[in-house]
Amino acid sequence: MHLLIDIRSSSWSYNSSLSYAQSWVKFWKRFHPDDIISWLLYEDEHIDEENIVFIPRNSFWRSKKKLSFHQNGPDRILSFSLCEMIDHSPKTILHISDISDFLYPRVNLNWFEKKKKEYNYKKILRKAHKIIVPHFDIGRELSEVFGASEEKMNVIPYLTEEIKKETDIAIFNQYNLHPPYFFTEWTAGEEWNPLGLLKAYSSYVHDFEGETKLIIHGNLGENLGYISSSIRALDLIDMVKIIGILPQKHKKIILGNALGWIFIGPYYSAGPQIVEGEGFHIPLILPDIGVLSEYRGIHIHPNHLETLPEILKNLKKGRKTGNEKDNEWIMNVYTKIIAE
Repeated sequence: MHLLIDIRSSSWSYNSSLSYAQSWVKFWKRFHPDDIISWLLYEDEHIDEENIVFIPRNSFWRSKKKLSFHQNGPDRILSFSLCEMIDHSPKTILHISDISDFLYPRVNLNWFEKKKKEYNYKKILRKAHKIIVPHFDIGRELSEVFGASEEKMNVIPYLTEEIKKETDIAIFNQYNLHPPYFFTEWTAGEEWNPLGLLKAYSSYVHDFEGETKLIIHGNLGENLGYISSSIRALDLIDMVKIIGILPQKHKKIILGNALGWIFIGPYYSAGPQIVEGEGFHIPLILPDIGVLSEYRGIHIHPNHLETLPEILKNLKKGRKTGNEKDNEWIMNVYTKIIAE
């Protein structure tokens, strides 16, 4: 079996889908060591893998060239991308972690732009052979918002890979970081409740005399201005550090040394990034919402964060969290889906 792993992105930077796709391939190869794996990227993208198929980002090539016509072309496409499929001949198994970019746009969209995004979602969902979602609630959203076929839908939780914690003093010095610290994933949207978290963290610092800094990872986009202003207004300049999007290797080292991984928004949009925190067995502080109910973290109501400062104050290293999933069972489910 030849599997093509589609990890193209609209803008190339560190993204959890890339990291998770690489982890997925490691698991797959354990069970199917003779299978061929290749990767689909745009020409301006790069990963440290072999057998890469590069295509132009903006080209008529995609509508004419067929991967299935190539010698040793793929039997199946495993897509971890929301980009338009370039060849519908091989069956595509599409992964959708959430639709936060549609429900919580990163930039203001006019009516035409939102309709275009809706059309693109409907198109890739319609063309997919199977759709993989990590939780029933995500599948329900796809059906209700885009009319996705429930018959195509398969609910498969994320694989969890044990990750060895590493320490690299040069990387810590590069970002002027010194463990311990809290680590949180933020976006240019509003779904992660940025002001709520900052206010609760301010109480941890000023009312509970907390000393552990907060590291904000991600592309804040148009949120950067008012988030920076809020940090100043809450007197947190020395305690909160925005580090943008880190290279994959740097992020794993910095995340692996965190005291806790925090996401407390009412709509979960961090995708498979949660399994990175799981892999390091660092404490997870999570919103009490359906899609995260299976994860053994510290759950808190996203609209009532009064207890969060005390939780942060009492957080201890080495607390093992993460949902109990059977990776072998997950791979067996994938084997059946891919063989169909």
